[in-house]
Amino acid sequence: MQVYERLCSAREVPGMSCTFTLIPVEVDHGSAEPPYRQVAADLRGQIERGELTATVPSITTLMQTYGVARNTARKALLMLSDQGYVRIVPGWGTFVTPRDEASGT
Repeated sequence: MQVYERLCSAREVPGMSCTFTLIPVEVDHGSAEPPYRQVAADLRGQIERGELTATVPSITTLMQTYGVARNTARKALLMLSDQGYVRIVPGWGTFVTPRDEASGT
């Protein structure tokens, strides 16, 4: 796992120290695999391991967690939806598809 270091404040205020936040990032932007596929693969793994069981984090949360653009996070969720791992309900959120529904039984 890589660690991404980000400046919390865009401006430095005289007399105040800069604060940094360490954010775990699973995305390797130098990889041949597109970032949305990397995010989708990580979320898929969390679903398969039972770490994500009901709701998937919001697009904004995924952007912050993985250090990706909004469209990248959205595309990852659409990919998981196409694969049957999640169900996207506009205005409500993204929900993990129960395993019996996902397998078609």
